[in-house]
Amino acid sequence: MGSHWLMCRNHFVLPLQVMTSNDVAAPDDVDLWDVGMFAQDDGLAALARFRDLGGPVWHDRSGGEAFWAVTHAEHARTVLRQPLVFSSATANGGMMLRPTAFRAMETPAGFGGPMIEVDPPLHAGQRQVLAPTLSRRSVAGFEAMVRSVAIPILEEATDLGEFDFTMQVAHRIPAAVTLSMMGVPTADWDRLAEVQHRCLAAVTPAELAAGKAVSGADSDAALVEVATYFFGLLSEKADRDDDDLLGMLLRGLVNGEPRSLVDVLPEAVLLLNGGLDTTRAAGSAGGMLGLLRHPDQLARLRVDPSGIGVAVEEFVRWASPIRHVARTAMADVELGGAAIREGDRIGVWLGACNRDPAAFADPDRYDTARVANPHLGFAFGEHFCLGIHLARLILRVTFDEVLARWSNIELTGEPQGVCSNFVGGVSSLPVRVTPA
Repeated sequence: MGSHWLMCRNHFVLPLQVMTSNDVAAPDDVDLWDVGMFAQDDGLAALARFRDLGGPVWHDRSGGEAFWAVTHAEHARTVLRQPLVFSSATANGGMMLRPTAFRAMETPAGFGGPMIEVDPPLHAGQRQVLAPTLSRRSVAGFEAMVRSVAIPILEEATDLGEFDFTMQVAHRIPAAVTLSMMGVPTADWDRLAEVQHRCLAAVTPAELAAGKAVSGADSDAALVEVATYFFGLLSEKADRDDDDLLGMLLRGLVNGEPRSLVDVLPEAVLLLNGGLDTTRAAGSAGGMLGLLRHPDQLARLRVDPSGIGVAVEEFVRWASPIRHVARTAMADVELGGAAIREGDRIGVWLGACNRDPAAFADPDRYDTARVANPHLGFAFGEHFCLGIHLARLILRVTFDEVLARWSNIELTGEPQGVCSNFVGGVSSLPVRVTPA
């Protein structure tokens, strides 16, 4: 085995090992393309078996492309901190069959698609268009707006008494905030949000139980519908000076250059996906369901609501709203004993990394007072979640208002998971509440 240094675009990276094959294969009875498995326990039991094998595991099943499954937090950070070695440019967000709709959305002007799918130095330029608006300081000024959105939604839920927390609260609050900030007309919110969810989770638990096959064509069709909608909306906004996120994308310069409407289109779709399903997952699976299944933690927050800000980090760790992110190796490299070859695909399973005992004390314990919480729920490195401060604010305000308004919350049925190996959460969470 020899080693050398890799230079990528004037960036130094970790020393690489040129190795003979040391592939560790996935257990024969585990298929990470089985989306029903993720609806049961987020796939955590299966992924723990991968983690127990000690390093990246080679997963090659008929449901999609072959890839290395990374389930250790240390290995994940190594991958995510080196964007020029482990590229996002061909990642398509997650490990999946590459949707034809995304190919159609690639930008002929050469900007390479949404910021989630580009590498340095281009990535920083695209990110900077919205970064000032979504900075910690700017988002701190949005609290009154977020609370004004959350309160009427929670008042409506209180009047109902029994409802689906996922759809009535965890979905509606971040959707209203995000779509409003994007400048999407209110009349289009419900339909756009429903189609957006189908982009990421094309089959429901009931459909899967009834024998519906999981098909990339369903996600593709939903994505085309979302993209078509945004093409129309962006076309309308192109001649205006709208002071919203879509307007900023249209006017923003990337490394000094203007962008065409076609360049901006994938960014609009990315904003929608990032603003809706991820916060919804953290609020439903990590927040409400976590608290209901651990009543001591709910009681602790009722006594001291000032701890909600810390609790939000545990909500995100526990739910891991994005189950995995994908990269492509740009060179032969050793990672955790695995000989990864140039062109190999890597899936970083964030939920498994967030339960890694090497990174977390008692990782399977739900602890809303957990202070040492280096979770990867917002990813890490170059592609660290741009909307992190807004997501934290929405979750903190939501649960601050929930605890103030409801003296009792109880489950009235079995929660239903999300049938996706990409996005997490629960698709339904039936509850009954008692006003304070």
